[in-house]
Parts: sequence; structure tokens; C-alpha cells
Amino acid sequence: MVRFGMVDAPIITEKDVFEQAGAGLVATLALAAANSGAPLPVQGAMLMAGSLLGLGIGRGFYNAAVRRYPLFATGFLSAFDPDRVRAGEKAKAAAEQPIAEDLDDTMMRSFRMMMDAADESVVPIVGYMAAVYIFGKQKPDAFFRGLGRLLCELEAGEIEQLKALLRLASAALKEAPEASLQINDDGQLVAHARGKRLYEPKMPVSALRLFMLLKREGLGGSQNQGGAQAGGRPVQPDRWLKLDSIMVSRILEVVDPDWRSRQQKTDYVVEPSES
Repeated sequence: MVRFGMVDAPIITEKDVFEQAGAGLVATLALAAANSGAPLPVQGAMLMAGSLLGLGIGRGFYNAAVRRYPLFATGFLSAFDPDRVRAGEKAKAAAEQPIAEDLDDTMMRSFRMMMDAADESVVPIVGYMAAVYIFGKQKPDAFFRGLGRLLCELEAGEIEQLKALLRLASAALKEAPEASLQINDDGQLVAHARGKRLYEPKMPVSALRLFMLLKREGLGGSQNQGGAQAGGRPVQPDRWLKLDSIMVSRILEVVDPDWRSRQQKTDYVVEPSES
């Protein structure tokens, strides 16, 4: 809670600040619309609804930020050390070092991702990625932007499905530098790599959507357009995803930092691939 002015003055809370900022924004928009020659009925509607809309926008933004900021901060600190106390000390020391001004773009983009995420469970991942880039003195690149957009698109539960999909690819990549994931006719998720196939016992229900998102954001590609899969059956491009070891490792290190310690514990079924 913040006090402005004299001690006996009314108390203005952080929530009030956001609500009044929202009201001011809507009032400014209404004035701009009026000056631009909007029809009188439209101007009247904006004037009548403006106050309520402004309060709603400010309150909604504040409530979302209050819920999500602790998650973002937790993920941010986890990039420094698993222990919160040591992580805080390291983050404080890092913050005292000069940071290039152009890296402000990283924080602004990360903050927008934090607010845009459809599922709040990905917010710690966004915070972790922001810390890695900021204190690694990296500018937001295609990977940062692409993975950020993908994370913001994920619905509830899909982050765990993405991890399962990528772990299967990682296991397959031990056999070859590139692996292809497929959803076969039986609804199984299969990884193909150098004469072997690995099956995911519980196929992610959103695997097709995740395939599309990974391809759309340039994090994965289509497999053998116009070719044929094992057994001579024609390829269905939407059911295939091609991944390489570098990309899989980069994504897993962001979305699941301790994946290396867990990947040894797997239930994948391995059998020779059809030739």
C-alpha cells in the first residue's frame, strides 16, 4: 500500500493506481475518437461506458499481474540457482553489473509474454528464459521469439504434453542427429531414428497441434514432403515432425531445466523399425 501527500491524506492503493490509469487511457481514446470525427452515437456510447470500461481494464490488468508476477519471478530466479536464497544473492549481484540498454527489449517482450500466456503454468518458463537471455547478454532472437509465441499459445496441460513429446525426440536422437516424430494410424506417437522406433505409451492428446505450433514458429520442420513412410504408405505431412538434436536440447533446457536427470527414467518401448 502506498501513501501519497500528507500523512492524513487519503490512502491510494496500487490497485487504485491501475484502475485510474485504465480510466485515463479510455478517456484519452474517447477524446481521440471524438476529435477524429466519430459518429455522435458512438461518441455518446464511449462517454457513457468509458468510466466502467476504464476501471475494468485497469482492474483486470492489475489482477492478472498480481497473480502472474510471483510465478515469473520464481522462474527468473531459478536460472541462477535451485536454492532461492542463493539465487536471490546471485541475481542481485548480476543486477549490479552493467546491462546493455538494448537488452531492455528482452524484459519488455518477456513481460508481454507473461501477460499474454493463455496458461499461467508457463509463466515461470518465460521468467527463466528472460533471465538466461538478460544475464547471458543475448538479444531476443528468432528462438526466443518463436518459443515465446508457442508458450503463449499453450492451453492448460499442454506444456506437459510438449515436454513428453520432446523427451521422446531426445531419446530417439541418441541414435541419430535427426529424428522424425509421427502420429501413426493407431493414434500412437512414434519417434523414428536410424533403424529404430520409440513409442510414447501415452500419446499427448494435443500432439497434432503441438506439431503445427513447432513448425509454425520455426522450431521443427516437415518430414519428407512427397515421400513415403515405412511400408510404402504415403506421408501425411501434418502427422510428421522433423527435429534436430540442437533444437530439442535448446527447447528442453528452457521448458524443463532438469530434463537431463529425468530422461534416464523412461517407459519407452523400443523395437526395430520397418525397412
